[in-house]
Amino acid sequence: MNRNAAHHGLPARLPKAYELWVYLLAGGVTASGMLWLVFEHFVRVTAEFGPEHHWLQHWWLVVHGVLAMAAVWGFGVLWPIHIRRAWHQRRHRYSGGSVFGCVAFLLLSGLLLYYGGGDRLRDWTATAHWLIGLGAATALALHIVIALRQRRARSPDAP
Repeated sequence: MNRNAAHHGLPARLPKAYELWVYLLAGGVTASGMLWLVFEHFVRVTAEFGPEHHWLQHWWLVVHGVLAMAAVWGFGVLWPIHIRRAWHQRRHRYSGGSVFGCVAFLLLSGLLLYYGGGDRLRDWTATAHWLIGLGAATALALHIVIALRQRRARSPDAP
């Protein structure tokens, strides 16, 4: 039996509970990253020796890191159930591939931010990480909208 043929009859849609977890993780990682970004660039408190970072900025980064680790687990859940099956069924390859590419970049750039050395590399990586992160949120939203539209169009109840 062809390895790819094994995926053709199986649904690529996640069970509702997994889908909810993926959405919650993606939303949490995105929200915590955006909050860190806002606090990094726009929020300062006046201290004894002048302006400094708000104390919550550190915690947004901690939450972001913890949720990112959980999102790696979520990505692992998506791989056999959703990504491989949909890819072999040739469904939503552009939108799904965009999300996959963004997430892969975010995983690698997150590792570089944590373990990479040098201020110049870190500055470039940080900027690329948050830009691609915003792009990933947009790509995921588009992927969801495209899938919902196609599902409605295939539904026998569709007008």
